[in-house]
Amino acid sequence: MLRGRLFQNLKWVTGIASIIVILYALLFSWQSWREEKSNQLYKFATIMELGSKAIDAYLTSLQNGLLMISQQLTETGDSIDFDRAFILLKRFKEA
Repeated sequence: MLRGRLFQNLKWVTGIASIIVILYALLFSWQSWREEKSNQLYKFATIMELGSKAIDAYLTSLQNGLLMISQQLTETGDSIDFDRAFILLKRFKEA
């Protein structure tokens, strides 16, 4: 009788211990997943910020270059010399 009761208690303890281990594994996995997700979002935000700054710098440079070309084209008056415009645009493209 005592032996049967001992095995029954052992089954209960083993079952409860198994459930605790499974719950711990699930909670640990969930927490690790949340941390990894947070890290990836931070990295993505950093990459997006760097990309936006690079694009902004490029577009600002492009805008300034085109502004300089437009000023150089209108220096001679209201008429535009197409040969000079071609040379200026060619220089701008090469730069």
